[in-house]
Amino acid sequence: MDHLIVAPGAIVVVETRPYIGDIIVRGDRWSRRRGIIGWLQLLSEGPLGNPTRDALHGVELVRKLLTDRFGAEEAARIPVEPVVIFTHPRVTLTIENPTIPVMHARDCREHVRRVATASGTSQAILKRLEAQVIEESTLEAEPVNAGDAIERRSAARRPRRGRPTSRPPWRNPRK
Repeated sequence: MDHLIVAPGAIVVVETRPYIGDIIVRGDRWSRRRGIIGWLQLLSEGPLGNPTRDALHGVELVRKLLTDRFGAEEAARIPVEPVVIFTHPRVTLTIENPTIPVMHARDCREHVRRVATASGTSQAILKRLEAQVIEESTLEAEPVNAGDAIERRSAARRPRRGRPTSRPPWRNPRK
């Protein structure tokens, strides 16, 4: 499981793959185009593996976590959807009857939006899930205001007015 989207309609388990070349999926069987290019990609990127199995394993982990936190009855009411997304712009996908949704990153926005906004999860469960995530995250680290962090970073990059900036020795006119 590479990414997790917690949305009002569902939890989406996203398995991403950065591979290039021709990828073929038939059902839950994955392969690359044969030939010298396929072998070179195998050597450079490693084996393709089974993204379907990895995404479904992520769904199982999320289901177990939800069951542990909220009980089996409430966890069963929360939809958990897998999706495999390929991120490299030069990947070519041949998709035939996949067992889970498979797509390129440029095509995933509408699918994820449709799944994430589908009705089905009660607002009470989502509020409890949100509270649980916030509670657990504050135990390990202090919350960060994203706006303050961005402002600190951009202030560190800007030279301050009225103070000399450091220059390379060959550009320093004081010598």
